[in-house]
Amino acid sequence: MEAVLLTRLDKAFDRKLAEAFVREGYRVFALGAERAGGCGAGAAIAGCEGGEGGAGAAIVGCEGGEGGAGAAIVGCEGGEGGAGAAIAGVTTLPGDLAEARAAVEKEAGKLDIYVELSDERNAADCFTVRDGLDEALIRGLYDENVLRPMATLEAFITLLDAGIGKRLCFIASAEASINEARGVSGYGYALGKAAMSNFYQMISNKLTPSGYSFRVYDPMHGQIGAEASAEGALNYFIRRRGTEGEDPLRDDEARLVFRDAFAREHAW
Repeated sequence: MEAVLLTRLDKAFDRKLAEAFVREGYRVFALGAERAGGCGAGAAIAGCEGGEGGAGAAIVGCEGGEGGAGAAIVGCEGGEGGAGAAIAGVTTLPGDLAEARAAVEKEAGKLDIYVELSDERNAADCFTVRDGLDEALIRGLYDENVLRPMATLEAFITLLDAGIGKRLCFIASAEASINEARGVSGYGYALGKAAMSNFYQMISNKLTPSGYSFRVYDPMHGQIGAEASAEGALNYFIRRRGTEGEDPLRDDEARLVFRDAFAREHAW
């Protein structure tokens, strides 16, 4: 049985994705809430200008707009059952990375698919170039969206080496794309995602020759329902791209591709 690790179960999307992997017959592991932090430092809060929060609410823009790189996802999106509720078929791991790794090694001996779900925003990330930078907020988002994912992957990489799938999946946002940026704020979130884009490329350069493949996905929070987005992610994460592996012009698997919930490819 193929084994998959989800690094968070905070949002409705995370939980729907976990359920979809269970349905498809995967052995599913998820890091505990004490590691993910629940609605912690990097988690979203109600909108900057009094947006009315609530689990599962749509994205609220920093200045009442349609969202953007700095938009806040209101609430933890726990929805039915909440972020801490158990999911049938999912093994919840300890929050400590060493203990979590040991548990997966004992239970499965390897990992085939790794899904990094960190995509933390903060509604206070609304300052503009005229306001001055909130260094503490930026550092907090950087820790959540960059340093934490890097440390987590480092903890589990040898189990992925032992697996057959060797697939690394990451969550991103088209709004944080350098080529597609349209926002005027949200620096903390966008800076972290730009750093992760570089990280994806570097580890792709290093690991692709040894059989690894990559998926980068925008769940389009607030624009598409969590269940539909999770189904799109599952389809993207478990299938091979391209059908002619011997022809580099017809096979898409070796490319580092960034797609959204509608399967559209985005620029970095």
